[in-house]
Amino acid sequence: MRGVVTSRDGIPLAFEAHGAGAPAIVLVHGWSCDRSYWNGQVGPLAARYRTVAVDLAGHGESGSGRRAWTMAAFGEDVVAVVEHLGAGPVVLVGHSMGGDVSAATPEIAVEALRHAVGNEPGVIAGLARLTVRSSPSTPSRATPTPRPSGATAWSRCSCPGSATSS
Repeated sequence: MRGVVTSRDGIPLAFEAHGAGAPAIVLVHGWSCDRSYWNGQVGPLAARYRTVAVDLAGHGESGSGRRAWTMAAFGEDVVAVVEHLGAGPVVLVGHSMGGDVSAATPEIAVEALRHAVGNEPGVIAGLARLTVRSSPSTPSRATPTPRPSGATAWSRCSCPGSATSS
């Protein structure tokens, strides 16, 4: 299912949602990417979980014109999509800047998501941040950052253009 929801500051946000199951997996792309970054992961995840890929404001098919381009504003984008879908609890998975957005989202999301999905404990069921590091002398690889306290899920991935994956 593809859709568009309006952010709190009036920006149209494109997303797609596939599959069913809990927790919902919300995939947040990095800077200058879009939700298509996750195409290789959506199918396998959607076979078991509700999987949501978001185009943050100013990226992909989402609108622009935002006044404040902050991690908190992008976090509000994620909250708007999750509220619209009534998805929760969720595991936020962010690549590169999407990791920073995902890390900012729980601060914003807990009350908003409790309002959207009921007063359910563990609205944010997990958090994964993936960072790609490379240098001319070493192959690129996806490197998970240390697991945040309370996160119940963690993953590894292969990133486009990677010579190896971790």
